[in-house]
Amino acid sequence: MKLVVATKNAHKIHELSEMLAIDRLTLVSLADVGFTGEIEENGATFAENALIKARAAAKFHRLCRIHQQRTGCRSCEERKR
Repeated sequence: MKLVVATKNAHKIHELSEMLAIDRLTLVSLADVGFTGEIEENGATFAENALIKARAAAKFHRLCRIHQQRTGCRSCEERKR
């Protein structure tokens, strides 16, 4: 199973993977799923910013999945921000 972590930081993905150490779970970054845009972190707390990034990642991934289902395409190039 893959879990998208709302970061582009490869080092952070590596650290989280080591901390969690869950078999059959692969952490992937926003860059790994083709997200190239910027997410404005304008929350008042770290928790609010984390939620903003998680929602943006979920929206992007959902758009990619819809595109793949409709077209059969395996690339999200057209959905990159």
